[in-house]
Amino acid sequence: MLKSFGDQITTEKRLDDALLVQTIKGRTDGVLVNTATARLATAVEQGGVSRILMNVRESDAVFTPAEFIVMFQDFTTQFPQIRRVAYVLDPATHDIQQMLLETLAWNIGLDVFFAETYAEAEVWIKG
Repeated sequence: MLKSFGDQITTEKRLDDALLVQTIKGRTDGVLVNTATARLATAVEQGGVSRILMNVRESDAVFTPAEFIVMFQDFTTQFPQIRRVAYVLDPATHDIQQMLLETLAWNIGLDVFFAETYAEAEVWIKG
């Protein structure tokens, strides 16, 4: 039986802001991450999105550097129209991902912002 992850992943498209918001909560594994990524990709493919706000503050989603690089590069190659991404995260848990993402994003000219609160990320992503 496939798990739906309905209680752990929410994906909301706000066309008035050209914004896609995805929240991932709780314990994560490869299946959950693949499900979340597929939902994100489906929403981006439907059009009207140029910015993404990722809220992983209540998640333990921690990846090896190699896994993270592959996920990031695959997504940015598939969706070059995404030019701004904000992350809500716990810096103590996600410090390696933050450093990697800053470097990868800078290399391709993608604007990224890291916040500890959703409100702070939302202000930046809409600015």
